[in-house]
Amino acid sequence: MNKYRTSQIAKIMNIHTNTVRLYEEIGLVEPAERLINGYRMFNDNHVLQYNLARLALSMDKRQKSIRKNAILISKHIAKKENDDALLLSAKLINNIKTEKENIMKIQNKYSHVITGKEQQEKRIYLTRKKAAEYVNASSDAIRNWESKGLLQIRRRLNGYRIYIEDDIEKMRIIKVFKGLGFSLNKIKERIDKLDEELQNEEIYLYEQSKQYKKLMKDCDEYLVELNKAEETSFKMYQIVQKIISG
Repeated sequence: MNKYRTSQIAKIMNIHTNTVRLYEEIGLVEPAERLINGYRMFNDNHVLQYNLARLALSMDKRQKSIRKNAILISKHIAKKENDDALLLSAKLINNIKTEKENIMKIQNKYSHVITGKEQQEKRIYLTRKKAAEYVNASSDAIRNWESKGLLQIRRRLNGYRIYIEDDIEKMRIIKVFKGLGFSLNKIKERIDKLDEELQNEEIYLYEQSKQYKKLMKDCDEYLVELNKAEETSFKMYQIVQKIISG
């Protein structure tokens, strides 16, 4: 196995020597071997780990969950928790795929005219847990969105919260805006304006809604970012497999 000094790793990765040491200090790569004189000595496995960490940190900061999990993959590898890293790598790929599907469902939804919308809304009645699974979010996130007025609270006669198609659609839109780094206040402002315009059937039918057009543009932008994240996640998965196989 090849050996590398700190300066050589820095050159290979195109980063500063201080960054090489920082990655080790914050647990993104496993500690290097120390020579008698205290100098670090890295190996080929470290090179793979640095590549993995660089990919993880390249994830868009606006996609907090994606970036967090990508970084966690690097930390699992650094601690030799290989099975956890492999499972999380596969989960990350699947989560990004689900996010892309959410966007396409938004686009398909608004490609149809308002006719029959009410019937479609009544087809599903989900609990908070099921709704969270449906849109790849957490129950806590949905609870927070409700507290901020982003979602209308609906209850059955027994008092339990329920979520219908319109709520699921809105959750998907919220996730797009969050993925683009919008604050919850800004998201509420955008959703309120969108709801107001789409209540007017004439505007909806003739696609004259400014908010509708802005939403479609946002969906396209987020989809581009998710495609990049998906490509990065596949590269990370391949590196994890290579590290595990030795």
